[in-house]
Amino acid sequence: MALSLRALLDDRSPARPARPRRRDIAIALGCATLIAIEGVARSGLAHRALDVLMALAVAAALVVRASRPLLAVSVAFGSAMAHTALTWGPQRADGLYSAVFALVMPYSLARWGSAREMTAGLCWIVVAYAASVVGHHPARAEDWVGSIVVLLFPFAIGASVRFRAETHQRELEHARWREREALARELHDTVAHHLAAVTIQAQAARAVLARKPAAAEAALGAIESEASLALTEMRRLVGALRDAPMAPQPDLAAIDALSAMTVTPQIKIHRDSSTIRVPASVQAALYRIAREAVTNAVRHAKSARSVDVRVTIEDGRAKLSVIDDGAPSRARDEGFGLLGMSERASLLGGTLVAGPLPRGGWSVEASIPLKASES
Repeated sequence: MALSLRALLDDRSPARPARPRRRDIAIALGCATLIAIEGVARSGLAHRALDVLMALAVAAALVVRASRPLLAVSVAFGSAMAHTALTWGPQRADGLYSAVFALVMPYSLARWGSAREMTAGLCWIVVAYAASVVGHHPARAEDWVGSIVVLLFPFAIGASVRFRAETHQRELEHARWREREALARELHDTVAHHLAAVTIQAQAARAVLARKPAAAEAALGAIESEASLALTEMRRLVGALRDAPMAPQPDLAAIDALSAMTVTPQIKIHRDSSTIRVPASVQAALYRIAREAVTNAVRHAKSARSVDVRVTIEDGRAKLSVIDDGAPSRARDEGFGLLGMSERASLLGGTLVAGPLPRGGWSVEASIPLKASES
């Protein structure tokens, strides 16, 4: 039960716009126009000014319904609760018909909200509805049930649209991985074909090297040609698999750029100026471990003011330490980040140790041998 609750609370929202969308701004302006017209033209409103203000709050909430759905729900139903409190009494206060746009909020909450936002938003909606029931004493139970259905129906539609969008995204990912699998098979077949030709030509060159130097030279030319074709094909297919052009591996100098990742906490880089040659594979591994460790510190180190990154060469080993001064915590020993860093170090014969410090903060220390990496 605890694990299920934790999974629910850790659920993230689907991809949603970072800023209000133009269509939502247009909808909000159209809703505000209808509210103004109804507020002026409709007769028999006991609380005209209050009704208009409440409806305009709903219209304003429409602007952020996709980018910040919980805020939109809070504004819309919070204004409804304020309206209920100010019109408290046995006589039902109907408000403006154009305030029906508030029903868009449960849809937006289910469509773009995270699990935590949906839980909080639904609780807010239930509280607002309960306040309305208590404040105006509806006469019939059918009204209660009907209102609940009307509120939950947009939420169900939003959840359905969200599920379809996520299913479509998974189908796209599956298709993408199937294509990558086909490219991987093509890479295997192509390179295997060229290497087989290289092997045959090498055997032929060895056989005729002493008796027919010209034939051996021709065989070496064929080997060079086949090897070049294999390298070209491999670069092309691997580039397609990586969805990016071939680029040089990052080196130790790239670690210096991590200091610009954020202002708070301050990232301090200390890199040994030793002239000992460090293999490219070790440099790339140290950079990726440092980047992952610094990213974890920036995201998860509570109240951290600084992150110290130190790279040294000692006793034939490249050593990296990343230490932050955040509040004591053991939460960062979960997940796949540390596992990935440890695996990257172990592939080169190194080790990685990570964990909380007694005085507070978190430490990541990696050590990779230089000679083993060159062999």
